Amino acid sequence: MSKLFPLLVLITSLVGCTTVAPSQNYRSAGSTAAPWQIRGELFDITNVKIFINESKVIDERLSLLSGEGEFRSSYQNKTVTASCTTNVFASTRCMVFIDNERAATLSF
Repeated sequence: MSKLFPLLVLITSLVGCTTVAPSQNYRSAGSTAAPWQIRGELFDITNVKIFINESKVIDERLSLLSGEGEFRSSYQNKTVTASCTTNVFASTRCMVFIDNERAATLSF
């Protein structure tokens, strides 16, 4: 039990925490429209939420085993995909693509 205690303390401290990735601007090639604001949240270690202009576009869970996930959605008739990975230091990064164009890299 004494060997498991530090792990239990770590898990308990992480559960319920939300990490926020700062907002990034995206404008598709050749567009003159206002840029989209893309941001993300990571909740309870596995729940990834990605917002575009404050609209929730992706609300999915990373794999508990690998810490990875591939997610697909749409926003204003554009395909939105996110490829997320978690490294050994429990840092998660999601690369967000809009219509196959890299739009943002969110780090949690």
